[in-house]
Amino acid sequence: MFNKMATEPIPARVFALYKLVQDKGSIRRQDLKDLMEPTELNQGKTSYFNSVVIAAQELGLIKESDGFLSSLIDKKEIKTIADFRYYVIGKMEQLSDGDFYKVTGTILNCNEKILQLGKVSDTGVRSMLQSRIGTNFSAPELRGWRFWAQFMGFGYMQDIKFLPNAYVFVKNILPRCGWEKNESIPIGEFLDQIGSFYKELVKISPSGNCLNMSFSSALRELHDFGEIELQNNKDRQESRILYPLKDSSFFNAPVTDVIYREVKL
Repeated sequence: MFNKMATEPIPARVFALYKLVQDKGSIRRQDLKDLMEPTELNQGKTSYFNSVVIAAQELGLIKESDGFLSSLIDKKEIKTIADFRYYVIGKMEQLSDGDFYKVTGTILNCNEKILQLGKVSDTGVRSMLQSRIGTNFSAPELRGWRFWAQFMGFGYMQDIKFLPNAYVFVKNILPRCGWEKNESIPIGEFLDQIGSFYKELVKISPSGNCLNMSFSSALRELHDFGEIELQNNKDRQESRILYPLKDSSFFNAPVTDVIYREVKL
């Protein structure tokens, strides 16, 4: 899924497979397949099992040895689907060689143009990706991308159109950064920390000092919810510009510092 995208290994299936392996401790591959795809319920249907196993292996959740699958993660680390999201988000930068990473970065840095290209699996988005990445992605591959992009919190889907807003992704990163409550962080340091989890998210526009739409939306939402405070200190030389909005009720000033308030997941 993360090296080569596919529709079948949706987050719920990968989480379910991991939980079964974790509960069993170690399980024969065929026995696990029978649990996930009972013969009486899957007659004549295309199997999704192998692609789900591959996705779980790519995420470092399980390993296979001599036909048996076993967990690589302590059961205390991933108990719920929210824990699973938190875990997967922390893996993003480690997946940088794969198609999912490249497609996500390209779409995020399209900004509002992605809204004009239609559904993520339509010709407009696929042509844009081919011109920028050099790969002709299929409609099923991009339908698979959308499940994980939304699950990991890069944006929202509306009628299979992607609405960029990385609020959920960034919110899951902030507690890992080691900042104290009410600590003020210069914007350059803040971006370096966030970028260590996914550098494509904090890319600056080629034409200026502007952050992309998805990340800017995340920062504004975190600011509005009181989880961070965006500041514009006139005595600071370094600043970043949020992706511009016409609505003056949102924070639109250049950002020089970010105060970390508190994030509860």
